Amino acid sequence: MLQVEETAPAGGIPAADFGLVRVHLARAVAHVCPRAWWARRDDFVQDCMVRILDLARRSEGKRLSATYLYRVAYSVLIDEIRRRRRISSISTEYATR
Repeated sequence: MLQVEETAPAGGIPAADFGLVRVHLARAVAHVCPRAWWARRDDFVQDCMVRILDLARRSEGKRLSATYLYRVAYSVLIDEIRRRRRISSISTEYATR
C-alpha cells in the first residue's frame, strides 16, 4: 500500500488518506512555486496528485517520503516552465512569418 512518511507518525500515512497526501503536496508546491504563479498552485497540486495516483496504481506497497513529494512538485513546475517556453517559441515563430 502507498504510504507517505511524515515527521510525526513513524509508520507513515495510508494511501487511502489522499486528503493528507494532498495537504503535503500543497505545502511542497507552495514552497517551490514562484510568486508569479501562485494563482495556479491548485492546478499544480492537481498535476502532482495525478502523478502520485499513477505511481500508486503501478507500484503497490511503495513508501513515499516528504522529499519525494517535494521532488514531484518540483518536476511539475519544471514541466510547466518547459511547456511555456515551447509555446513561446512556437508563437514567435509564427509571428515572424
